[in-house]
Amino acid sequence: MFTMTGKQLRSQIKIVDLGSACTSFKSGFSYVQSRYYRCPEIVMGLKYDFAVDMWSLGCIIVELVTGKTLFPARNESELLHMIRIRIGMPPVHMI
Repeated sequence: MFTMTGKQLRSQIKIVDLGSACTSFKSGFSYVQSRYYRCPEIVMGLKYDFAVDMWSLGCIIVELVTGKTLFPARNESELLHMIRIRIGMPPVHMI
């Protein structure tokens, strides 16, 4: 929504989807994040915390700014490949 305040044009964007928001790792979840916004920890089956939500938020912000999905992968293998190309190899402790 764009509103005019004086001579400024402000943009208000609200991201509201906290269905998978978390504070700590819990086993048993088979679906944690949408694939385009899924962090490497989830894909690799590692322990995770609230930082996965920050990863998703970062992906969404890039998409809002550029109009393009950062990691438009068809599957998790392709997702890891795209992450590696754009960001680099994951740290050794994750592998």
